[in-house]
This record gives sequence, structure tokens and C-alpha cells, in this order.
Amino acid sequence: MDSYLSINFSELDRPSVPFKDPKEIGSFSLDINSAFENSRKSLKYFVRPSNPKNVRFDLRRGFDTRIIKEKGNDINVLHWINANIDKFPINPDEATTRQCEGASGQVSSKDATKHQGRQQEDDQECTDQQLEDLETELRGMKINKSGESLRANPRKLGVDFVCRRGLLTKVMLSPYEDKEGWFIAVVNYNGTYYINEILTEERKRREAEVKNDEMSCWGWKFEQYLTADTKDGQPNTDVPYNNCEKLYTVVKTELNKHSLVYSGEIDALNIDEANGDYYMEFKTTKEFAHQGHIKTFKRFKTKKWWAQSHLIGIKTIVCGFRDESGVVKRLEFYDTKSLPDFARDVYIPWKPNVCTNFLDKFLTFIKDSIRIDDPKIVHTLKWSPDTRIVCSQPLKNSEYNFLPQWYIDGSA
Repeated sequence: MDSYLSINFSELDRPSVPFKDPKEIGSFSLDINSAFENSRKSLKYFVRPSNPKNVRFDLRRGFDTRIIKEKGNDINVLHWINANIDKFPINPDEATTRQCEGASGQVSSKDATKHQGRQQEDDQECTDQQLEDLETELRGMKINKSGESLRANPRKLGVDFVCRRGLLTKVMLSPYEDKEGWFIAVVNYNGTYYINEILTEERKRREAEVKNDEMSCWGWKFEQYLTADTKDGQPNTDVPYNNCEKLYTVVKTELNKHSLVYSGEIDALNIDEANGDYYMEFKTTKEFAHQGHIKTFKRFKTKKWWAQSHLIGIKTIVCGFRDESGVVKRLEFYDTKSLPDFARDVYIPWKPNVCTNFLDKFLTFIKDSIRIDDPKIVHTLKWSPDTRIVCSQPLKNSEYNFLPQWYIDGSA
């Protein structure tokens, strides 16, 4: 039978559950045909204007020559996993490794005396255990005709969830969403829950409209004004812009008791010799003409910007303020962590702890509701504002099953 989950603000508005800083474990590109490449070929570099407070970026320029494709619904991170299976432990149970790291790591001066007597004993135990684990891993491997080692089970990742950043963003903002719901499919395979959004006919229609809507394309043109193909290059705004060539980061993190691997699009890399290189996010918004614009910015835009950047560890967002004609006149730089502060003085402010706690409850709900481990079985989760989340009964060979056979076979 179906199972249900309600959004209860009184339960969510409490201290946030732990969320580890996302760690990048890889990246991949999509080419001009939106085809997967296991490389950083599509990486763009941030080019800071000489005077960010006084720029003139015409976002309408080049609209007639744009190359725009509908987003589609592929989970390209599956291609990355398939090409980088070595990034995941052969023995997915890392508990022993973590214990060894703790035994051989630093301890505080207060605890030093307590641990000193056991240090050598602990280190020896961990060394023996690591050797035993290595032997187990070697026994779990097999050799192909070329002499290359293969896993006995190439799809046991030792991770709770695999998905896209966009889906997590949509789910974690649900407590504050009053217009648009979502429809999600979940497949439990080898102990990992694969999650993907189901594109309804209404969603497909909206995606098609974006392709031909000039204002919806301004964000891609904005990126062109701020990026170059090389570290020492300059922006080239004369070539057609497109939404096809993209770089994605693949990150691993832990939210409370859940481990996750997901991908997220990267706009540009900022080369900072003093503080270290870091990714940046680009956004545009209408110049503030009255208080209504400011309230909309604080209540809605900062919420989505925070969630998107927070999930993949982006610390800096570059915002271009544009006029009605689509001309950006100035840039502002925002610290992702400071975005929740903008909402504190608005009616019904959004709170990051509510978003994080709800995402935790959502992931727990999946684990509690979906127990069948079978790549041919899918469950759907559906939600609309002011309703409960409904998890369906298991569906065999359903049209909503998105896990490709090549991934299950490990053959692509």
C-alpha cells in the first residue's frame, strides 16, 4: 500500500541536522551535442571586469544565433560513475577505515594521556585489519582476458543516494513552495537509492517554451560576458552562445545519517592564487526599482540561490543587475552563507535549517518506505503544495523506471 509523509513546520524549525561540506570526487563535461565526456573540457574561467560596479552587458545580443536545446532528463552522473568506478571503495563498508583514521589521527591535549597508552596497540590492530580487508578485496576481484582487474559487483557503491543537485534543491525548498509540486521516481539497486525527477507533460511544455523565450536565455549570455576558455583568455561574446556545453562537478557528502553522491552544473572556476581556486555561480536579476522588487529578491531568489550553491559547496555568487531592456549595469558578489540573512526581515522568512531538516526527513522516508532492492522495480513519490508526499506501491517494469540496462550491466 501507499505510504505518506507530511510537511510539519513545527517539527522542521529546530536546529539543523549535520551537513558535511561537499567534497568534489570528480567532474565531467557535456559537449555541444549534450553528449557526456569524461573530462573537464567544458570548464570556463571567470574573468573579473575592471569595474564590476559599472558594466554594460547586453543580454539580448546574439539571441538569433543561439544554440539552445531542451534540458532532457538524463542522469549523466551515471555515465561518470560507470567511467570512474574506482572512485568508490571495492569494500563499501568503510567503518574500519574511519576507525583507523581516528586511531592514528591527532587528539586534543586533554585526551592525549588517555590515548597514548593504547596508540601503538590501536595502530597495529588497524594495520592488521587493513591487510585483512585488502585480502578480502582481492578475493572479490576477478581478472578479464586482458589481465585487468574487475569487481565482482561493479555497481555496489557503498552510498545511500545518487541523483542530481537540481532534484535535491527542489525537494529541500518544498516547505516554502506554494505553486509547483514534483513527481519523482526512485530505484533501489544494490543498497543505493537512485532518484530522478519525472518530467510531466506540463513540465515538458514549459521546457519547450524556455527554448524560444528571449528572457529565459539571458542567463546563458550573461555567462559568456564573464568567462573565457583558458586561464589567461578573455570573454568572446561574438560567437553564438549555447546551453549545451557544460561542466559538472560530482560531489560526495553526508546529511545526518545519509551519504549522497550527486552532480551539479558549474558556471566558472575563479583562479585565486592567494586563497586557492574555487567555483562560482552566476545569476541575473532585475534592478531594484521599488520595495516590491527587494522583497521578491529576499524572499524568493536568495532561497533558491542559497540551496543550489550550498549543496555543491559554492561560496561566491556573482549577480548581474539588469534593466528592462536586458542590459546589465552592475555586478554584486554575494557570500552564499550570508544569503539567509536577507530574508530575516520579510514576512514568513525562509530558514536554511527548515530546508535541511526537511531534506533529511525526505531521505529517511525513502529508506523507510522502499525496501525492495531490484533495478527493475520503481517507486514514485508525488507531492503538491498543501498535500502529503505519496510514495506508491512497487511498480514492476514501469515506464517511470529510468535506470538504464547498460548501467546495470556495467557495459557502457
